[in-house]
Amino acid sequence: MDGEQNSISPVQRRSFDRLINFTDAVVAIAITLQLLPLVDIKSTGEDSIWQLIGENSSQIFAFWLSFLILSLLWLKHNQVFNSMRTFDGTIFWLNSLWMALIVFLPWPTALYGSLNDGQMNASKGVGLLYRWTLALISGIGWLIAIHA
Repeated sequence: MDGEQNSISPVQRRSFDRLINFTDAVVAIAITLQLLPLVDIKSTGEDSIWQLIGENSSQIFAFWLSFLILSLLWLKHNQVFNSMRTFDGTIFWLNSLWMALIVFLPWPTALYGSLNDGQMNASKGVGLLYRWTLALISGIGWLIAIHA
């Protein structure tokens, strides 16, 4: 193990650390962006907090679900990267695609959360877009793990 650690140049180690830090920052921003649709929820002053929550429960649920999923995706991604000492071009591009999908996820989440129960069946693919985005993120993460 020591010989393997010594074969990595300081520049390679710094580049790898920067890739990890950049990826962590992208995930942190994506998790934060999940909150933006909730910021638009305003109280009229006439409704109780429970009525406000009830009227916006689908958006609140979508936020918490995506927050949890993004946290788990980051955890698995972190575990893979913790087993690595450096990266190559394939890892870089797969990781870039993974990050792009992570940053894209707030949009399908907001669309999905804006639907009420009656609209779910007539949503014309919103739920499918959300699920396919999650599947692609997971699939790219799997490819990163296989290549690592």
